Amino acid sequence: MNTYYYPRPTPQDVLIKERDWNQINTSYSAFEILNGILMMLMYATICKSVKNTDRTIFKMIVAGFIGQL
Repeated sequence: MNTYYYPRPTPQDVLIKERDWNQINTSYSAFEILNGILMMLMYATICKSVKNTDRTIFKMIVAGFIGQL
């Protein structure tokens, strides 16, 4: 006879799909939101100073925000 420290999962428990970490913790504090906006604003200001177009700046910010960089 085996003694387990926790109950063995039943077939019903195995069918439950766990949520991803990003789906569980989707709330950001006001400081984190403001910090992200300020970083985007700093990047846009630097790009404007070297004569990049607004469209190019927008594409780069979006690419960085969704993780394509």
